[in-house]
Amino acid sequence: MIGSWLPIRLAVLACLPLIAACTTISAERLQGQVGQTVADHLAQPTGWSVATPDDQAVRERVEQLLGASLTVERAVGIALLNNRDLRALLSRLEIARGDMVQAGLLDNPVFAVSLLSGSGGTEVEYALLANFLDLFTLAARRKMAVVQLERTRLAVADAVLDLAADVKHTYFALLADRQAMDLYRDSLELADAAAALADRQHAAGTLGTREQAVHQSMLARMTIAAQRAEAQYTAGRETLNRLLGVRGADTQWELPSGWPDPPPVLPGRDPLEQQALTLRLDLAARKAELQAVQMAVALARQTRWLSLLGISFRLKRDESGNYSRGPGVEFGLPVFNRSQGRIAALEAQRAEAEHRYAQLAIDVRAEVRAAVARLAASHSAVGLYRQRILPLADRVLAETLRLYNGMLVDVYALLEAKQMQIGALRDFVAATRDFWHAWIDLERGLGAALPRPLAGAAAEHHTDPRPAGNGHLGHDQGGTGQ
Repeated sequence: MIGSWLPIRLAVLACLPLIAACTTISAERLQGQVGQTVADHLAQPTGWSVATPDDQAVRERVEQLLGASLTVERAVGIALLNNRDLRALLSRLEIARGDMVQAGLLDNPVFAVSLLSGSGGTEVEYALLANFLDLFTLAARRKMAVVQLERTRLAVADAVLDLAADVKHTYFALLADRQAMDLYRDSLELADAAAALADRQHAAGTLGTREQAVHQSMLARMTIAAQRAEAQYTAGRETLNRLLGVRGADTQWELPSGWPDPPPVLPGRDPLEQQALTLRLDLAARKAELQAVQMAVALARQTRWLSLLGISFRLKRDESGNYSRGPGVEFGLPVFNRSQGRIAALEAQRAEAEHRYAQLAIDVRAEVRAAVARLAASHSAVGLYRQRILPLADRVLAETLRLYNGMLVDVYALLEAKQMQIGALRDFVAATRDFWHAWIDLERGLGAALPRPLAGAAAEHHTDPRPAGNGHLGHDQGGTGQ
């Protein structure tokens, strides 16, 4: 009897390491793996630990990052530590880990007792039944669970990169909104001065009613534009506060006075597409999903003819008190259910996963090409504003001032030239914002930081977006946060 059960015992013992392995992957280890993946793709550390945003160590780190001027790197760092949606996202790792542990466990054996009564007395039968099919499929189920866990790990890391990109987008939009708000205030001051002058001249009889109404209308429109710019800046701050996960006094952070300088040379286009296919985490997650479905199809086909394989041991006592014992085998007959529907559904899921993976690869290439095109166009626009448009606006203002001093043009022409210069600066701010948005989109499309990242020492050095010689605008653009 012992010899007949020896192969089964050896098979069970051989599976014990697999079962033990399912329980050795801790939540901290999974979170550390995701954190390292995110840090590698962002080119900056996440600062993650087992702590939560309510813990003192995290609070101190967030306060430290908020204590200085809020650069884009610090903003991303705070969000990675403090954003509650991100913390909820990390819980998916524990869910996937639990699924993997469950996939590596055998079904519990079934113990049964039967009482058989007859004319000769009562017989008692004991049975211990285990589904031996679980043992045969344990390794396959374990592999599928590991692949599913890897897919979840990659998907979570990719979602974290999405959060970092949202923070960067919002950050540079906020810088542009702050600059635009300051410039609209400059324009409002000029419009107010022009309207006041028009009122005095109209009262003196040297300016017609039509011209006075024109300046009053300009002042009203500029007042609305300045109010909208201020509201947009305030809304942008709150959007960034939400992404950072801050509230109360932590919302009183300050922005630097300028922008990171765009790099003089942009990365090439051709190598980036291939790099994206290698680096994109969502593409890797789709590939892992496809592998898991392929494994599920193979397992379903292998076990379609055997839905149950029960190995039992039975002990029976008759009415005389004599015992009989012996092994038993139970298996399901594939008469009605041969897993036809399940296999067909899995085949369809495999086809879906293949098409989704192939389409995402196409999308990745297209995203990279589109981002490269937008980056090149915005880089060219920023260069043209710096080298030609803004210097020409300065020249127009200087020439108008010279003509005004020579009494060849009136003060309204001088104010109009000043408004043109401020308008050119507003357009330059928008072009600079578009450049950094395109840069972020290319990094996201690539799945990794570009050679000149936004983080680190390069992000610490901000310069005023106005070219040299524009300091006479009258209103300092450098303002801090609200």
